[in-house]
Amino acid sequence: LCFQFPSVILFLLFFDIINYNYLIKYRKYFYLIFLFLSALIAPPDLYSQLILTFILFLFFEILLFFIIFFKNLIFIIS
Repeated sequence: LCFQFPSVILFLLFFDIINYNYLIKYRKYFYLIFLFLSALIAPPDLYSQLILTFILFLFFEILLFFIIFFKNLIFIIS
C-alpha cells in the first residue's frame, strides 16, 4: 500500500490535480502523513516504523528529483 504512493502522486501530477510547487510547499505535511501511515501500517515495533518511514521519505524525495529532471528536460527539448 505504501509503496504505491509514488505512482499515485505521479497520477495526480499527470492530470494536473496537483503540481510540483504544491509538493514542495507542503513537504513537511507529507512527512507528517508518512509518519502517521508508518505507525498505522507497520507492526508496533519502533524499528519497523522507522524503516518504513525512511523508505517513504526516500521515495518522495526521489519522486521530486525525477519531476524536476523531466520537467527541465521537457523545457530544454521544446
